[in-house]
Amino acid sequence: MSLFRRIKKIVKSEMPAKDSNLTGLQNQAEKSIRELKVKIETIETHVQRTKQEIIERGQLADKYKRYADKESNEANKRNFRLQEEKALKEKLELQKMKKQLLEGLGGLQQVYDKIEEDYQQTINRIRSMNSELKVKQTESNLGKDLEQLEEETMRKLFEAEALLELRKDPY
Repeated sequence: MSLFRRIKKIVKSEMPAKDSNLTGLQNQAEKSIRELKVKIETIETHVQRTKQEIIERGQLADKYKRYADKESNEANKRNFRLQEEKALKEKLELQKMKKQLLEGLGGLQQVYDKIEEDYQQTINRIRSMNSELKVKQTESNLGKDLEQLEEETMRKLFEAEALLELRKDPY
């Protein structure tokens, strides 16, 4: 939950309260979403780099093991064994780091997916509300036009009746 709170704070801090322009808010939200996506892609790249380093450390440990097996001098053999152990320790540390990165990446990806989905739903809702607003405005304008037409028709009808009475009246 704390991750969601932090993301919420970040999004709120990116959106100034004074900016009531919908497109401005939309642009800022899109910018925040893009920044989050860039962070996710950066972590994915780091995970790939860590995977490559794990492979390299494994190969290095294997190489030192082969050297130690071939070496006849005990001092060199111990040196190669120490280097092999060091490479294996580095490999384990890299694997732990990779695991942590993947866990963090999973959480960020979930947050990103949720934010993206909420953003799209909000944008779609705003668009549908704008469409409804335009329809209501059109209906209102049609209603006003109809009232004006009715008033004009009634006025002409009264004028016609008045003219008819004037013609009928013999004085």
